[in-house]
Amino acid sequence: MRRTFKVLKVLAVGAIGLAVTAAGGRVPVHQPTVETGLIDKAPFRIDVPAKWNGRLIMLMHGYEPAGMPRHLPWPAAEETKLFVDAGYAVAQSGYRTQGWAIAEALPDIERLRDYFVKHHGRPKQTYAIGFSLGGLLALVTAERQANSYAGALSLCGVNMSGDAVGGLLLRNLAAFDFYFPHVLPKLDAADAPAMVGQDVIEAALDKDQNIASRLADALDIRRPALAGAIMLDYLVLQELRSHAGGFPADNQATLYTGFPDDEALNAGIARYRGSPKAIAYLAANAPLSGNIRVPVVLQSNADDPTIPPRYGSLYPEAVRHAGKQKLLTVLPRIGHGHCDFSADRTMAALTQLVEKTR
Repeated sequence: MRRTFKVLKVLAVGAIGLAVTAAGGRVPVHQPTVETGLIDKAPFRIDVPAKWNGRLIMLMHGYEPAGMPRHLPWPAAEETKLFVDAGYAVAQSGYRTQGWAIAEALPDIERLRDYFVKHHGRPKQTYAIGFSLGGLLALVTAERQANSYAGALSLCGVNMSGDAVGGLLLRNLAAFDFYFPHVLPKLDAADAPAMVGQDVIEAALDKDQNIASRLADALDIRRPALAGAIMLDYLVLQELRSHAGGFPADNQATLYTGFPDDEALNAGIARYRGSPKAIAYLAANAPLSGNIRVPVVLQSNADDPTIPPRYGSLYPEAVRHAGKQKLLTVLPRIGHGHCDFSADRTMAALTQLVEKTR
């Protein structure tokens, strides 16, 4: 089907900029340029510095809860200025849908990249860089679109296949429900609310600090961050149900380990039957084989409650299995929280990637 690019709004910053006019004309770059608009209902933003180094960063944002108010024109990510000041052009798609938008985001990103090439020229090199869920998008892009990208950088990324994400969410929530019953609704209930408040979860944890601490250790999450992590896991699981059209994980035959009493937990934990269609949807729309063909750099936080460190070996193991470990660089974990990187650390990770692609 023929692609159509519908640009609803264009902003040019500077006395002279590279702007796309109604007639499709182009003006040489002499000042920094910012362009925003919509491409097939996906908001986008393009920043081109006055002294462009010829390299393009396709910057991929993280999870945006369904229903969250959006700002239009699409705003610059926190890292945009950092990359632009270093000479890179930056293109960002807001994706046409929110939530677990992998199926929509990947073509939205490619439509934006095609648009950039058409109106701003073909870059010397293009890099896929993503934060959190955007990190997963960057890895999928590196595996699927190696002919168009020089490399990929996943920062605090969800570096696992979609079906693995469903399993992780169910593990955390079912374990919490076992130790602290009657706080969460039945996870697959038709009338389950979209969200359970962090204060409600924290109040339950406070009633048994010993079990709360032991559960936090089992989930590889700091105790102070546990309530927020469970709240987010629940929110994402319910959103995944909606996006995938069914319950997106199955633990009927799963034997869990690493808990205070594995035997008791496996005997009493709630069991859920997953929807084959929903599980297949997650697997198909975020598959990671590890078969990378361009350099990939992973940078994670040392103490991340959203992506626990224990899952950090999953993608490197997949890459090793595919025999592509020479293309993978795993940087030492740093910092606390989720996506908590200094500007220097972010640029150091980018530099690592660029050096691998020279």
